[in-house]
Amino acid sequence: MEDKGYKLTTVQGVPERVRRGLYREIVDDFLASGETTQLVEVDGKEMNQIMQGLLYTLRSVQTPLRVFTRVGQVYLTREV
Repeated sequence: MEDKGYKLTTVQGVPERVRRGLYREIVDDFLASGETTQLVEVDGKEMNQIMQGLLYTLRSVQTPLRVFTRVGQVYLTREV
């Protein structure tokens, strides 16, 4: 067999991702808290970064939560 500079190996399945990001951890903690609405503050992150990170996470997790901003602060709330 000719050496092509790469190798393909058959596997039974692709391992699941184990790494959980900061925003997933925030969502999980919020869900576990049982609270209706909470202010989200992250050291070293701007409001827009927090908002975008949470929006992306909520889309992928499919939870009944909303994220919104008021007066330059970010909030998570359960949809009612």
